[in-house]
Formats: sequence, structure tokens, C-alpha cells
Amino acid sequence: MFKLKNILTLFLTLNLSYAFSSECIENDVLFGDSIKAKFNFKSGIKENGIYTHFGKISDFKCENNKLKKGWYVVTECLSEINEIQQETVRYFNFGFPDADYIIQSSTNFYFLTVYFSDKKEDAINKVMETKAAGVPHVWIQFLEE
Repeated sequence: MFKLKNILTLFLTLNLSYAFSSECIENDVLFGDSIKAKFNFKSGIKENGIYTHFGKISDFKCENNKLKKGWYVVTECLSEINEIQQETVRYFNFGFPDADYIIQSSTNFYFLTVYFSDKKEDAINKVMETKAAGVPHVWIQFLEE
């Protein structure tokens, strides 16, 4: 009986740890489609462990309508304006003074940006800093004219 109890405890512990793993969370095993946007940051081009997406400035907009050609460091993609505004404030308070968001017009997805640069190298350095600060999913969105 003692061995069966230990085996069951081990089995439940392993299954529970899998259920809360990042792989399950990323694949919406725990959270439904209503919680997360269906954007997959890993669908971009991967170079040196960093994913980069490419887009046109004309397909994006922001509150002040002053998007520039360049490299945006992105940490979140959400489909609700209230959620992205809350996350922007949270990132600002967490130590990202440039936290803002841009909207992809064709999908109505909101991208939380924490940094902008006209130089790729600077954006890559900021991705590394952001990951080191504990943000697990960080990628680059390059906007061109």
C-alpha cells in the first residue's frame, strides 16, 4: 500500500507540474482562446535565439500616430485594449520607461513595446536585457515604409 501511495503521489506531482509548464500555457491547455491572442511570436525569423517579425508602418498605428521605421522590442501581444493598457502600466512600473503599444490594423492585435531603435544591434541588446529582467517572451518587430 505504501508503494502505491508513493507512486500515485509522484504521478500526480509530475502531471500537475506539466499542466503548469510554459509549454502548456503557450498552447492554451490551461487558458482558453479568450484569454490569449492567437499571435505566435515564434513564427518570425529566428536569428541568434531572437525572433524577428517584419511589417509595414502602414499596417500599424499608435495613439500619437508617430510610428517610425525601425526595430521595436515587443513583449506582449493581446487582443483587448484594456488588457494592453494595464500591461503597459505594469511594464512601466516594472522599470521599462518606454513601455507603449502599437496596433496592427489588419489583425487588431495590440503589441506592447518596451523599446525602439533605428539600429538592430541596440534592439538586440534590449531584448537580452529584457529577458534578463525576467520577461520570458521577447521579440523584435521591424517596421519599414
